[in-house]
Amino acid sequence: MIFFTCSIHRHKQAAVLSYPTLESAVDASNHYSYNSANSSDTTNTYIEISNWRRTLAQHIANDSAILSLVAFAHLLIPVSKHSPLVTLLKWSPSEAIVVHKYEGRMAIFGVVLHGGLHLVCGYWRWWNAFMLNDANDARDSSWMKRSFWYGYIPPVSCWKNVLYRSSSDNEYDFEPDFGEGCIHDGSPCKCYDFFVNLTGLLGLVALLILLFSSVGYVRRHFYRVFYVLHITTAAFFLLMATLHYNRTILYLCPSLLYYASTSIPTDIQAWLYRHRGQDTRILRITKVPCPTNERPDGSVLDITFEASLKAIQQYQPGNHCTVHIPQLSLVAHPFTVNKVLGYSNRLRLLIRETGPFTTQLGKLLDGKDKDNLESQTLPQITLPTIQINGFHGTAHRMEQLQKHDAVVVVAGGIGITPYLTMLMEIASKKSPLTKSVELHWICRERSLVRYIYDEYFSTMKESCIANSVKIIVHFTGDEAEEYSSSSRPMTFSVLSPNSIPMTPSYLSVGTREVVSHNLPPFATFLSIFSLGLASIWHCFTRVQSTESMAARSLVLVILSIISVGVSLMLNVWMSSERSTIANAEHKETTGSATYGSISNKDQAFGSKTNNFSYKLRNGGRPALSGLLSSLNGASDPAVFVCGPKEMMASVRGAVASSFTVYEEAFEN
Repeated sequence: MIFFTCSIHRHKQAAVLSYPTLESAVDASNHYSYNSANSSDTTNTYIEISNWRRTLAQHIANDSAILSLVAFAHLLIPVSKHSPLVTLLKWSPSEAIVVHKYEGRMAIFGVVLHGGLHLVCGYWRWWNAFMLNDANDARDSSWMKRSFWYGYIPPVSCWKNVLYRSSSDNEYDFEPDFGEGCIHDGSPCKCYDFFVNLTGLLGLVALLILLFSSVGYVRRHFYRVFYVLHITTAAFFLLMATLHYNRTILYLCPSLLYYASTSIPTDIQAWLYRHRGQDTRILRITKVPCPTNERPDGSVLDITFEASLKAIQQYQPGNHCTVHIPQLSLVAHPFTVNKVLGYSNRLRLLIRETGPFTTQLGKLLDGKDKDNLESQTLPQITLPTIQINGFHGTAHRMEQLQKHDAVVVVAGGIGITPYLTMLMEIASKKSPLTKSVELHWICRERSLVRYIYDEYFSTMKESCIANSVKIIVHFTGDEAEEYSSSSRPMTFSVLSPNSIPMTPSYLSVGTREVVSHNLPPFATFLSIFSLGLASIWHCFTRVQSTESMAARSLVLVILSIISVGVSLMLNVWMSSERSTIANAEHKETTGSATYGSISNKDQAFGSKTNNFSYKLRNGGRPALSGLLSSLNGASDPAVFVCGPKEMMASVRGAVASSFTVYEEAFEN
C-alpha cells in the first residue's frame, strides 16, 4: 500500500506538470459530464482529464510490473531441490512452501494489475479514437478500424517480418506503420508494439491458469494436474515475460540461476539412473488393510528399501524422499522416510492410499499370491521400476526437539510418520535439556495402530533408557472392531535384479559433513551459476535490443544448455567414481543391526518399563486443550503437530502464546 500510494502521488505530480490546466480541469469535471451537446472547450477538457487518468494508470501498471519482477527474483529459491540456503535458514518444507506461496501471490498480484490496467488503457484509447474522435477519423488508417482485440494480434506482415528479417533483399524487411496508439498516444504503431501486447496477454493468461490450478482443492485431489500445469504454465510465462520486457531476464536471473544450479544436477542424475534401467532395491512391501467409510478397501503401504552407507549417515528424522514410478505417473511424489528398526541398511516409506498415484500403487499388490501368505517364506513378486530419490525436507527436527525441556507431539492418522524415528532417537540418546516427550496419536484404524506398535513402540520400551517418553494412542474407530485375518498385513518379497541401494545425490550442495566431500557439488553449483550469469549479461548488453524480441529468447536456450551440459558431464564423471564405493558400502552394511533384535516383540498394550509408558485409549477424539496439560510448568515447552489441516488449526488455537509450535503439513 505504501508503494502504490507513493507511486500515485509521484505520477500525479508529474502529470500536473505535463497538463498545465489539469487542476482546474479536474475541478471543472465535477460540474459536468461528457455528451454530444458540450462545447469544444468542454470536449477538450474531458479529453485532457481522460489522457491524464490513462497516463497515471499506465505508470501504476508499470510500477506494479516491477513489483512482480522483484518477487520473481527469489520466487524459486525456497522450492529448489537440495537448497543450501533453505538448509542454512533451517526452514521446514512447509515453511519454505509458505514463503514461495506468498512470493507467488505478490508476483501474480503485480502481473494481474499490470496487465489489467494496460487492457483498460488500451480499450480506453480504442474507444476515444473509434467512438469520439470522428473529426480526426483516425480509425480509417489504423489498426483501430477493426476491433479492440486487433491491437493484440500482430498482422500477417509482422509475422513475415520476423521470419524473413535476416534476408536483406526480402520485401518484408521493414517495419510497417499501422497508425498510432498501439501502446502510447501519438507514437507510431509498429510490429514490435503488437508483439509486446500479444506476449503480455499470453503471459497474463498463463499466470491466471497457474493461479487457479494451485488452489488447495486441486492440489489435494488432482495433484498430477496441479504439478503438470504448474510446470508448463510457469515455463510458458517465463518465456512470454522475457520476450515482453527487455530487462526481465535481469530480474529473473537470481531465481533462475539458483534453481538451475541446485535442481538440474540432481534431476540429471535421476534421469541417468532411469536411462540405465537402475531402480532402487526394494526389499519388501507390506500392505496393511485400513478400511474407512470413505475407502472400504483402503490400506497403508510399507515400502522397505535398501540404503547405502552414505544414505544412512546423511538421513535425519523428518526427511522425505520422492518416489517415481514411470509406469504409473511421470510425476515424482514426496513421502516421509523412516529407519527400519533392527537393520542399519534399510529405510521405509509408510504411504496411505488416498490419491490416484497411491491407489494405483496399492493395486499392484492386489491378487499377488494371497494363498501363500501363511507359508514360512514370503511370496515373491515383481514390480515395475521404482526410483527413490532424496533426501529432502527438514533436517533439524531432532535439534529443534532437544532445545526444549518438555515436548508434546500431536499426530493424526498417517501423520505419525515424521515422528517415528525421532521418538526412537530421543528415547535412546540422552538429551541435556529435554526431560519429557509425550506423543498423542489420534488414529481410527486399529490395524495401523497394531502395525506401528509392532514395528516401533514395542521395541522402544526396551531401548528407552535416557529420556522420559510417554505414548498415548487415542483410538477413534469402531471399538467393536476385531483384529481379524482380513485386517492382517500382507508382506511380499520383491525381486529386483537390476537394482542398486538408494544413494543420496552426490551433487546436492552442503549435505556432507566433510568439507572435501562438498567440493564436487559446490564446483557444479559455481560452474552453472557463473557461466549462466556471464551468458545473461553478455546477451543483455551485446545481443538483445529494446526494439526486437527474437534475440531475447536466446539467453534461455543458452542457460538451458549450460545447466544440462555441466550437470551431465559431472554426473558421468561422478557416477564412475562412486560405483566402486557403493559396492563396498553394500558389503559393509548387509546384515548389520541397530537398536537390537526385533524378532521377539512384546504384543501387550499399556506396559511400562522405566522411562517409557504406552496407553491405548478408546472413546473418540480427545479435547485438544487437554493434550497439552503436561506442558504446564515447563520453562521452554514445544508442540510438534502433523495431520489434517483442521486438526492443526485446532492445535494452534489451543496452545498458549509462550509455546513454540513446529508444524509438519501434509496438506498445503
